[in-house]
Amino acid sequence: MSGRYYLEIHQSRAHIRALYIVIALLGGLLFYAIWGWKSAPRDIRVYIPPDLRTGGVFHVGDVPTSVIYVFAHYIFQQLNTWRDNGQEDYARNIYNLKHFMTSHFQVDIQKDLQLRSEQGELRNRTRRVEELPGGGFSEEKVKILGDGRWEVVLEYDVREEVNHIPVKETRVQYVLKVVQYKVDPEKNPWGLALDGFKEPPKRMEEEGLGVRG
Repeated sequence: MSGRYYLEIHQSRAHIRALYIVIALLGGLLFYAIWGWKSAPRDIRVYIPPDLRTGGVFHVGDVPTSVIYVFAHYIFQQLNTWRDNGQEDYARNIYNLKHFMTSHFQVDIQKDLQLRSEQGELRNRTRRVEELPGGGFSEEKVKILGDGRWEVVLEYDVREEVNHIPVKETRVQYVLKVVQYKVDPEKNPWGLALDGFKEPPKRMEEEGLGVRG
C-alpha cells in the first residue's frame, strides 16, 4: 500500500510541476503579447491610388506612382496660386505648406520669395497654374529613383496678372523631386515632401500655342 500511495503522490507532484510549466509558458506568451501590443504603431499608412477600377494589392509603406503625382501636383499648385496679392499670398502659402516641403526646398523657396519681393515682382500680382487640357497622371510622368525618392513632371498653363492686367500666359514644364518624409502625420498625412527642382522650369513651345510673357 505504501508503494501505491508513493506512486500516486509522485504522479501528482509531476502533474503539478507540468501545470506550473504550462502556467509559466502562458504567462510568457501573455507578456510577449502585451509588449507587442504596446510597441505596435497606432497608425499604419497605406497609400491608395485614386483610380481603383482595375483593383489592386496594397502593402504598408508602398507608394503608387499615381499618389506621388497627385501629391506633387496638389502641393505645387497650392504653393503657386496667388489669388489676390502675390506679396502676401506667396509668403502665406510657403508658411502653410512648410510641412510638405523639405528644409532644403523651403530655403530655396524663401530665397525666391525674397528676390521677387526686392524686385517688386509680387506686388498686386495674381497667378493661376492649371494642368494642361488632357493632362494629368501618366506612368511616364513619374520616375522611380529608389530609396523613397521620385521625380515628377508637371505641365501647367501659367497665367499672371498685375492690377487685373494680364502680363503672362505660357505653358511651363516643371520637374520636381519628391521624397518620403518623416514628419508628424497630424501635420502631413501624406508622409511625402517636395524636395526641389530636378532642373530649371522649361517653357513649352508648341505651334499655335500663343505663348507670351
